[in-house]
Amino acid sequence: AAVGSLLGLVSGLPLPSWLLLLILAAAVAGMLPWAAQLGAAALVRLLRTRRVPAVLSVLSGGVCARAWWAAHAWMAVTWLPYGLSLWLLLTGFDAQVRLGPALATFALAWVGGFLVLIAPAGVGPRDAIMAALLLPAVSVTGDGLTASSVVLASAVASRLTTTVGDVVMALGSLAVRRAMRRGESAPAG
Repeated sequence: AAVGSLLGLVSGLPLPSWLLLLILAAAVAGMLPWAAQLGAAALVRLLRTRRVPAVLSVLSGGVCARAWWAAHAWMAVTWLPYGLSLWLLLTGFDAQVRLGPALATFALAWVGGFLVLIAPAGVGPRDAIMAALLLPAVSVTGDGLTASSVVLASAVASRLTTTVGDVVMALGSLAVRRAMRRGESAPAG
């Protein structure tokens, strides 16, 4: 999300300057290994009151900077296809939008939806944030289409696409797990 947020800053996503500064500060802080150490220390204090020893022992060890940066690189590889899929949906509706705002919008909308704890998978808030961020960044050349209709259709299509992807991955994981269990129970030959 930090990568997508930073992309939004450099891509000209139309956001208020105070929000851009807040996003920049959070993105930079979130990418620094010491920020993870501070977060882990706060979590350790919280978990001590709940007595969760297994988690405490892992968190007390600290965060390896090399692993931290490797995790960020893999997250960038993960977030880019999500934003690209949103951009492809938009351009499929004959919308003109740069790739950077689409990448940033998906990341920011996902994080915003995640933060609304009462909405499972951010249903509703994520889509509303996505539409609100995209609307000023999109223009439409197709006959009879408006920017708002294209943005709304793209937000809904993005939700459906990610949901179908989640279901396919879950079913695939179950199939692999069953196949592995069958392989373990088969006699060695």
